[in-house]
Amino acid sequence: MRKITTIIVTMVILIMTSCSGILSKSITEPLTTKELSSVIKEKQGFGEFYERVTKIVNRFSDVEKAKYSDVSYESLLDCVEYIGKFSKQQSEKISEWKTQWEQMFQKDALIADTIIRYWKVNWKSKDIPKSVQMYTANEGRASSEMKENYKAAIIKEFVNKKYVTCSDYCISKMEQDIKAKYPLEFDFLNKTKF
Repeated sequence: MRKITTIIVTMVILIMTSCSGILSKSITEPLTTKELSSVIKEKQGFGEFYERVTKIVNRFSDVEKAKYSDVSYESLLDCVEYIGKFSKQQSEKISEWKTQWEQMFQKDALIADTIIRYWKVNWKSKDIPKSVQMYTANEGRASSEMKENYKAAIIKEFVNKKYVTCSDYCISKMEQDIKAKYPLEFDFLNKTKF
């Protein structure tokens, strides 16, 4: 019985090691049919992932292939999975970034509210700025994201040209975090619109 257990454990380790070894190949190197078959059996969805990667890499020039030769299938998969799980796993970071945004830009939003209130009172004026017109005309109908964008236009026009919305700020911070962890992989995904 002990021999059978040892054989089974050894086979599992060999299968996992061989799959891992295959995935450590560069995305610029195509997998053999045997390698691809082995990975597809072990990793659900790898076939579609592999097809997308190879279509992109096949269009690359030699210089682009050289640039991404250090990106392995495994590291690219890890990056894609990290991005997919980011919002669930990183809620503390997102809360921190929202707090940072509030410290930097919340007063600008309050000033914009004052500007909007002023123009609502003086709505009949012919000089009402376009950004304020857009905000007030769509105030009741627009989604919260659209309202945020309309308000951002007002802030950029009258208060702070460097203003960014909270969601844009958090996305920017998220991209910085991913770039720090997976620089080449993120570049590949961004460049190719993967």
